[in-house]
Amino acid sequence: DDSARSTRWLGPMPQKVWQKHISSKQPAIFRAEHGLRLELRSCSLSEDSARSTASSRLYVTVDGQRRALGFVSSTQPFCPVRFTSLSLETTFSCEGGDLLLSGLVMDDPFAAVMSSAAPKASPSPAKSSSPPKLSPKVTPKASPKVAPKAAPKTKEVKKDQKADKAVTQRTLPSGLRYEVLQRGSGPQAMSGKKVKVRYEGRLGSTGGRFDKGVIEFRLGMGEVIEGWDQGVKGMLRGERRRLLVPAKLGYGRRGAPPAIPPNANLVFEVELM
Repeated sequence: DDSARSTRWLGPMPQKVWQKHISSKQPAIFRAEHGLRLELRSCSLSEDSARSTASSRLYVTVDGQRRALGFVSSTQPFCPVRFTSLSLETTFSCEGGDLLLSGLVMDDPFAAVMSSAAPKASPSPAKSSSPPKLSPKVTPKASPKVAPKAAPKTKEVKKDQKADKAVTQRTLPSGLRYEVLQRGSGPQAMSGKKVKVRYEGRLGSTGGRFDKGVIEFRLGMGEVIEGWDQGVKGMLRGERRRLLVPAKLGYGRRGAPPAIPPNANLVFEVELM
C-alpha cells in the first residue's frame, strides 16, 4: 500500500514502499539508477529480538562513509528515522539484535538532472523580464576550461582527478540540497557580507537553462532567492556547488514568467569568486 505521502516540496512523485529485515551478518544493500531517491522512515527491533533483552544500533554506509542512524532496545523497540540517499549504493547494517526497516523509493527529477550530461546549449531566449532578484545585466560565464589532449601536465591532471573524487552532498532541514563539485580554499562566504558569484540556472524538470552570469549581493539579507542565501553560505572562494532549490525556496507559486513557471524546482551551478 503506497499510502505514504511524498515530500511536500517535490510534489506528487511515483513511489514504492519497501521493508527489509537486517541482522549483524546480513545487511541490506540498495543499488539504484540515477533519478531514484531512497528514504528510510522507521527502524524497529524484530519480534524475536524484542522478546529478549537485545538492543541494536543502526548504521548506514554511503560513498564509503559509515555513520550511526539510530538505537533501539527491548524497552524502546521503535525509532522513527528520517534519512534520504541519492547514492548509487546505500548499505544499512546493525550491531546487536535483528532490525526491521521501512521506507520509500521515489523517482527524483533533481537526481536525473544531476546525473545527465550537460544539456546542449539552446538558443538564447528573447530578452524579457528576468527572474526577480537576479541581475538581468550580467557577464556571461565562460565555458568550463577543458584540459587539451596534447600532452597535458601530469601533475595537473592528478589534481583534477582528486577534486572529482572529493564531491560531497548535503540536504538542509529546509529541503535545499547541494553538491560540492569543486572545493575552494579562499575566504568563506558569511551572512551580511558581500559576495560575488558566477552562476548558471536550469529548470529541475527539463534541465533547460534560463539564466547565467555573475552577480554580487549581500549574503543572508534577502537580496536573492532564499535557496541562494542558504546554499551559498559557508562556501570558500573558488568553491563550486550545484544547488537543488525547491520551489518554496525559489520563486514559489508565482514563478518568474516566462523563463520560470510556477512551482518550479531549480538547479543552479554556482562558483564563489
